[in-house]
Amino acid sequence: MKTSVKKILTIEIIMLITILTGFFVPYLFENERYIIFLVLMGVVTYFAVGLDFGRYKNEKEVLKSLVIYLMFFFILSYLFGLFIGFNKTIYSFGLTNLANNIAPTFALILVSEILRYQFIKKSNKDKLVVILSAIIFTAIDVCIANTYYNLGVQNQLYEFIGLIIICGITKNVLLTVMAIKYDYVIPITYRLAMELYEFIIPIVPGFGPYFKSVVMIVYPCILAVVMYKGEKLKLNPKPQELSKNKIVVAIVMLVLIFIVLLNTGFFKYRTLVIGSDSMKKYISKGDVVLIRKTTLDEQKEFKKGDIIAFNTGSKIIVHRIYKIVEKEETPYFITKGDNNNQVDQGIVEPSNVVGRVLLRIKKVGLPSIWLDELFK
Repeated sequence: MKTSVKKILTIEIIMLITILTGFFVPYLFENERYIIFLVLMGVVTYFAVGLDFGRYKNEKEVLKSLVIYLMFFFILSYLFGLFIGFNKTIYSFGLTNLANNIAPTFALILVSEILRYQFIKKSNKDKLVVILSAIIFTAIDVCIANTYYNLGVQNQLYEFIGLIIICGITKNVLLTVMAIKYDYVIPITYRLAMELYEFIIPIVPGFGPYFKSVVMIVYPCILAVVMYKGEKLKLNPKPQELSKNKIVVAIVMLVLIFIVLLNTGFFKYRTLVIGSDSMKKYISKGDVVLIRKTTLDEQKEFKKGDIIAFNTGSKIIVHRIYKIVEKEETPYFITKGDNNNQVDQGIVEPSNVVGRVLLRIKKVGLPSIWLDELFK
């Protein structure tokens, strides 16, 4: 192992230990101290192995392509916003507030990506250095976000795992790929666009945590694949190969978007993971059911024995109709789980009915159930 690689690995190990300590002792990185820490690590790196600010020779071509991918992302996101609504950003506007919000984020992005690039460049893309770099900068994201979440609250814990940890991993895999293939300018550009726009634009698409986490996992993964094959795609593209890549990316994105929308209930049909065995043996815990949303007129056609999904507070229950009671020509439903000894308490009103179950898919939702039970 080269001396320069050993020095960089030593610096990375020191960084990782410090960052992990900061996770348990949050005040270590309060008030933007993490920027000072990264600058200090940059100075140490300079004296240990020097710094290299060489630029990728075809940088302009890659930047043009990156801008197109970013425009596609934002246009598609805001088009979805027309259907699901928009939210105001949580940040205050005005020159002072913008400066207070943007300056630390800009500094963090600049220092992080230059340091990441130096580690990779000076180690000659050593695999261990590359892997540790991705882990370190993911850990920094997690450590910073830790101060904004109460991990003792289940919903916040799930959001932290999805939006911060998993999305942080995919983001840093993409940024590491960019640093390996190109230079520090490409990942800096990407992060500036993705992380600063909420400080500048007053409204953002109203994605919930689940939808947002899926998007922010899928998009960087697709972009990482495209960027990894960047030279072939951008410098000497063969029309047939380029068309195939575009078709594959488009199909994957459309399928994933369809699955997400199907799960969130935007369509006439939606899916739901079953979280109990109350309907066993017909529907078991971990099965996924397809539900067709119904109107009041359609609910009048329901029969005893039909399986329906209905809201009870914050949960959606899937049970079989045990009895139908009509009041003023409006159907009300008494329900029962096949595996339960007694009927459900209360009567299901038409306004609480989500829809009728059309089919079930065995065991597909088990990973979701395991994750839910793991953090209970």
